[in-house]
Amino acid sequence: MENIRVSELAKELGLTSKEVIEKFAQISINVKSHSNTVNPMQVSKLKDFIAGGSKLPSKKPKAFVVKKSKIKKEEQKAEEKAEKVETPKKSGVQIVRKAERPAEPEKKEEPVIKKEGKYPCRYINPKDNHDYLFQVMYGENTIHLDIFHALTDGNYGMKFLKEIVYQYLEIAHEELMQKNIRVE
Repeated sequence: MENIRVSELAKELGLTSKEVIEKFAQISINVKSHSNTVNPMQVSKLKDFIAGGSKLPSKKPKAFVVKKSKIKKEEQKAEEKAEKVETPKKSGVQIVRKAERPAEPEKKEEPVIKKEGKYPCRYINPKDNHDYLFQVMYGENTIHLDIFHALTDGNYGMKFLKEIVYQYLEIAHEELMQKNIRVE
């Protein structure tokens, strides 16, 4: 027996070409068009597949293990202590609230403020600044702020800089702050 076109095989089997292509796909034989040819071995596999009720042997999925993430001991204790309070059901929805909140993480150290060097706008290394993604530098008559680009846009960066200047003036020039001057 020679190679045969899918369209001819479909006529022989009493099926449409599309159905034959789909059945070939089910038995992992790549046929893209009705004009493709298939060899006798592929035809016999298809006929056996159709005669067997067009069912592939079912493969059971392999079992898999989901590893639990490591939770800090403090968080575990906080979760164990938290009591669940149930509220009455409303339209089939049950609301569950925790009675206690877990303890807040330790506060970070303050950011490092450095004297301005030769090159402003350089790489911000968070490890040099207690994991902050900005750096504040000062010069003789300047305050310089570099902010990592993903932290904020220019608008809120400017508001942050204004707040830094305000805090500086409040500390360095108390006499101005007694007049209740606000930098805008």
